[in-house]
Amino acid sequence: MSSTAGHIHAIVLAAGRSSRFGANKLLLPAGPGHTVGTRTVSAALAGVEGHVLVVLGRDADAVRFSVLRSCASVHPSATARLRFAKTVNHKRGFGYSISRGVATLGALHPSAAGAVLHLADQPLVSPAQISCLVDTFLHRHVAYSAVAAALNHRRRNPVVVAPDLLSKFRELSGGQGGRSILEAHREQVLLLDLGPGSWARDIDTWRDYASIARDCGWDQEMPPEFDHLVANSVSLAVRARLERAASSGTALAPGVVILPSGRELLDADGVPPERGRPATVVLTGMHRGSSDVPVILVLGNARTSLDRLRFLRHASLWALHKGTDASVAERA
Repeated sequence: MSSTAGHIHAIVLAAGRSSRFGANKLLLPAGPGHTVGTRTVSAALAGVEGHVLVVLGRDADAVRFSVLRSCASVHPSATARLRFAKTVNHKRGFGYSISRGVATLGALHPSAAGAVLHLADQPLVSPAQISCLVDTFLHRHVAYSAVAAALNHRRRNPVVVAPDLLSKFRELSGGQGGRSILEAHREQVLLLDLGPGSWARDIDTWRDYASIARDCGWDQEMPPEFDHLVANSVSLAVRARLERAASSGTALAPGVVILPSGRELLDADGVPPERGRPATVVLTGMHRGSSDVPVILVLGNARTSLDRLRFLRHASLWALHKGTDASVAERA
């Protein structure tokens, strides 16, 4: 029998597409040594005694690497409790990620007492709040099959689910989330109000992220020095290449597009990278989508996965410090 039989485990759903964001929000900086995703996983590790299963999808290798790297520093003795599962259907909807996580946990721990279902883009839920949910679940009345976090008497995430109800989550697919199941069995769901505060905030857009980052002081981490150029300082040929790259690059913030390996686009103009540092280029006169602000390209020299993670961190910190409104081009 597993040494964790009868324990409460956690499933952290980190396979989302970040479709309303552009860049993968789980890889954005969330204080020294953390990303949004690693802060959520770290809280889960501290809040449950069992394993923490992280369900991966988009940028699976990068998310896994960031989790292992951060947790090895923050919770070195707890990393042995980390497990990972990858879903190849994450682009087809959230339901597949939940189903994959529940099925994997069931195979790992068929005698588990229950599981915490937690969203990776809720980095402000504390270990103490997760522990409180688990403790309430373990001492619940037999009539209840789940204990859900609540704010002002409204159900939120995370939720701790007993095996009998958890099995129904394996049937999810497409865009279905767990909400439909919990709603259908709402008489079996005990709401635990975790009180006021920012714990229930999640991250769907850059505006959400920037607001949380400033409230939590994550923006106090300083980005490295950037080289700053404007489009009229490069040749027409290079500008054309930059504009083509901007149209297919990854959106980070309003008017900001990142190209992790894009610094090489400047080489033809004799603008070599200085000590390998990134660069920004303001493309005045070019607009992306419905945005009414100039496009700013943030160019990096990434060659490896670690380089790309570091570049995204630096680019995000740069955007936090410069702001992303219509006057950002003047401050770039």
